[in-house]
Amino acid sequence: MIISTLLLLLLPVASAISGPDFSIFDTPSEPLLPSNDPFYMSEPANLSAYALGDLIRIRLAPGNLSAMFNASAVYNIVYRTEDSLGHPLWSFSTVFSPLNAYSSTPTSNHSQYETSSRGKGTAFLSYQLPYNTPSVDWSVSVVMYDPTQTATLGDVTAALQRGWFVSVPDFEGPFAASTAGALEGKVILDGVRAVYSLAALDDSQLGGLEPLGLDAAHASFSLWGYSGGAISSGWAGEMQPYYAPDLQPYFAGLVIGGMPPGFVATADLLDGTSSAGLLPNALLGLTQQFPAAREFLISSLKQEKAQDFLAALNMSALQAFVAFYNQSIFDYFINGRDDFTHPILTSLYDGHYDLRLKGVPSVPVFAYKAIGDQFSSIQLSDQLITEYCDGGAVVLYERNTVGEHISELQNGHSRSLEWLGSLFNGTHSEIYGTSACVVKNVTVVDPTGPPLGQL
Repeated sequence: MIISTLLLLLLPVASAISGPDFSIFDTPSEPLLPSNDPFYMSEPANLSAYALGDLIRIRLAPGNLSAMFNASAVYNIVYRTEDSLGHPLWSFSTVFSPLNAYSSTPTSNHSQYETSSRGKGTAFLSYQLPYNTPSVDWSVSVVMYDPTQTATLGDVTAALQRGWFVSVPDFEGPFAASTAGALEGKVILDGVRAVYSLAALDDSQLGGLEPLGLDAAHASFSLWGYSGGAISSGWAGEMQPYYAPDLQPYFAGLVIGGMPPGFVATADLLDGTSSAGLLPNALLGLTQQFPAAREFLISSLKQEKAQDFLAALNMSALQAFVAFYNQSIFDYFINGRDDFTHPILTSLYDGHYDLRLKGVPSVPVFAYKAIGDQFSSIQLSDQLITEYCDGGAVVLYERNTVGEHISELQNGHSRSLEWLGSLFNGTHSEIYGTSACVVKNVTVVDPTGPPLGQL
């Protein structure tokens, strides 16, 4: 069903909902690919009239996600955001409600959102899964239905078991602008705004749907991402003070693991390896919003290789790993690496991928990475953390002496949950101290982390 405009005008909509009316949709009988799902892909009417983070569409998620993730309910939301250039855009997130919500003593209050009753959940995590694809039909909202892939979402299940509400945004947006950090940061922050707006709605406003159960007035939130999800989470953390200052009272902390700063340096490590497929996916995603750069990219491809390269437009990350296994992506270009590093492309790498461009996070940061990470240099991550610390950020940075990029996803699992938990329950300074920046080597193998997958 769709709530009519007239009915919505009669409802006491929460003060967080400031744009035009939102619609509540029936749940499809089965999950749909985004390209076939009007709820997901149809451009909302009068999009620019919505404020950033406004809810546009709400429904219960199709399929059996509640059972798969042991959640009490799972919602799909569409909300207003903007692209890298500031143009109006919409995006999509999957929001999980835990079976037993964790509630702590309130430590913040944000007057923008209508006060909700006590006893609701107070811990909210936005989790950024690295899905690394220029195809919207391989967004994380699709991947999570595949039992062979959902194991890598074990961090989400573990967060729900702790009673936290979890939002998993399709942070590349509806046109899968993979690797476009500025867009991804905005989509994440506006997704957080939208979840607070959803939490502020009661059953009379939800057309028969159960309220979310998150305390919109007092809950705090944190961001967590690994690999490509760390880039997007890092951008959101850097952008928050000026893009979403209204979220500051709620923002508890930021976790970034396996971060691969430095696009060209990362490409030099990946080219010719089993993970080379990340590069065409990233290039096609990064140029999605920039027609001149996309035109240059295509015109620079060798004629006999262009079709194979552009086939990545419809590939998942795993499919790209297989298709480009151990290949030199530089060799797809007429002038090799010189085309890959042409100024029209490097301007995008520098301005829309690399971290530490927009400032430093205003909240505590937990960063973790394997010293032997084969995807990106530990030295570049060290440099990023040094710049954060020099800029006044509060950081705990753990450099793992064992493992590599894939295993560190697993090895960072429990450490991240414990660190986040200390923020949500108010014991952070007691456990981790008050030093502004702590950098240390650790030796951690975590068998409780999610099974290893391809990131």
